[in-house]
Amino acid sequence: MSGSQSAGGSGNGGTGSAGNSTGTANSATSGSTAGTGNPSLTGHPSSTGTTGTAGASGSAGTGATSGSLPNVPPAARGATLPYIEYQAEDGETNGTRIGPSRTLGDIAAEASQRQAMRLDRTGQYVHITSKSQANAIVVRYAVPDTGGDAASFTTLSVYVDGTFRKKLTVTSRWSWTYGDFGNKNPKDPAQGKPHHFYDETHDLIGDIPAGAVVSVQRDASDTAGYYVIDLVDLEEVGPPLPMPANFLSATDPFCGVKGDGVSDDSVALQKCIDAAKARGRGLYIPQGVFRSLSKPLSVDNLTIRGAGMWYTTVSGSNARFDCYGNACKYYDFAVFGDTILRDDASPDGNFTGVTGNGTVLENIWAEHSKVGYWVGPGATGLVVRNSRFRNLYADGINLWKGTSNSLVEQSHFRNTGDDAIAAWSQAGAAPDTNNVIRFNTVQIPWMANCIGIYGGNATQITDNVCEDVVQYPGILIANQFGSQPFGGTTQILRNSLIRAGGAAYNDGHGALKFQAAQGPMSGFLVQDLLVQDSTFSGIQLQGPGRIDNLQFMTVTINAPGTAGIRLNADANGAATASGVVVSTGGMDDQSKGAFRWTRQAGNSGW
Repeated sequence: MSGSQSAGGSGNGGTGSAGNSTGTANSATSGSTAGTGNPSLTGHPSSTGTTGTAGASGSAGTGATSGSLPNVPPAARGATLPYIEYQAEDGETNGTRIGPSRTLGDIAAEASQRQAMRLDRTGQYVHITSKSQANAIVVRYAVPDTGGDAASFTTLSVYVDGTFRKKLTVTSRWSWTYGDFGNKNPKDPAQGKPHHFYDETHDLIGDIPAGAVVSVQRDASDTAGYYVIDLVDLEEVGPPLPMPANFLSATDPFCGVKGDGVSDDSVALQKCIDAAKARGRGLYIPQGVFRSLSKPLSVDNLTIRGAGMWYTTVSGSNARFDCYGNACKYYDFAVFGDTILRDDASPDGNFTGVTGNGTVLENIWAEHSKVGYWVGPGATGLVVRNSRFRNLYADGINLWKGTSNSLVEQSHFRNTGDDAIAAWSQAGAAPDTNNVIRFNTVQIPWMANCIGIYGGNATQITDNVCEDVVQYPGILIANQFGSQPFGGTTQILRNSLIRAGGAAYNDGHGALKFQAAQGPMSGFLVQDLLVQDSTFSGIQLQGPGRIDNLQFMTVTINAPGTAGIRLNADANGAATASGVVVSTGGMDDQSKGAFRWTRQAGNSGW
């Protein structure tokens, strides 16, 4: 959220990049996108490719937490992803390990599993062994801030079984933020408090057999001051998807689209969009990089398909699809913006607009904007699935102002600068109603939460995995930001919060937090929750409003950083607990009994 504390937000916008989740097992779905190999300031600097379905994968490296249990969440939770993620610190390396750390301002604190490898000298590398067949790579990295112009672009080398494959383009253009939230000069190092260190680069690099050694290496021609390697994703990407029947191609001579990764195609693409709708056809954007610089793209009642998210890319400062009507359906392409700082007065987002009824995003890769999708107001029947939202300055997705009967599932979010997924029932409109957020994996939001719900009716948050939150809770349920009251029952079922919670706004936030900041809250069911190795408390309840009709069933809190359960001094209300087990830390009741518990069977440790 924009504004004071947490996610949600008053502006719209968005961005994203490629990647995956930590050590869970993932299997095949469909492919992704690449950009153009040209380190221009407006495109995503990776090389051209082609898309399609991806092959199966196994489990990635597990690692361990600072607690007593491994950090592998239940396999049934989180998104099913078409790649395997490998932690750099689990590979063979002659670099320097950094972390673990959870101190804001440390580069390691924003890494997956709070550790990474630093390559300072020529010849330093990270080797990983591929667990399955692959042909595509994503590397999550940090390099020094050298500004955002052409001089900020350099390279990183990739080898397979000792043979050079590709130079990956890396840059500090879309990373490094300074100062406190809301600071008007967030790209100015003089503001101090550096954070938001990481970005990602990706490419199709040719066949990688199972068992091959993939090396990310600093060669003499790779000129960044240092490279911090957090993780590597390896994926098997199929061939490009062909144009379906009854579609108009964006490269039809009528449209005048070039798709060369350099020319401004925004006017020509809009001409194609309008023509496809007028002719009762869909629009197919083939393999290539299509620059949208002078204007965003307006869509209504139209299906747009690409050749796959690794092959079809719309990029640039106006790489934005604005749904101004209904049934805007987007499939199988990437949208890479060119946002370099958060400005809530700016509308930049990968997808925006009223959204209407029946809009779909499927197999979409969104990056490097302010917001991935700012939804609404009044949207209904939105479906987002099998998509990637990464490297954004604010929310991944915000279901805003009366969004109803909508679904976000099987998607991956990494390195968002606000809530990865938010549902904000802002006052002055109908409340959000009957939305479902399920089977998603969220990693390393550098500001705000994995999931934030601000008012609304009968939201379901089920079967998600949330990992490595830098500053805020994993899941925040709050009457905040001028939100509508909660109605019905908000269900939080079968979620895993791993190394979640952080310190922001002079508070240490619990992994799961309920906050009645602007009025009373009622009607919540938390069931089958795993909280593992939280930075502060596992569960936190905060007023000053009452929190009532709150039920906890089968909750496991392992190795919390402070208390298993924390009640702030202003907490008041009542909850029922059964099967709530805390390994260490007990309960810290600062409310002095103002918040009351009805304890049923199976509770222990608090």
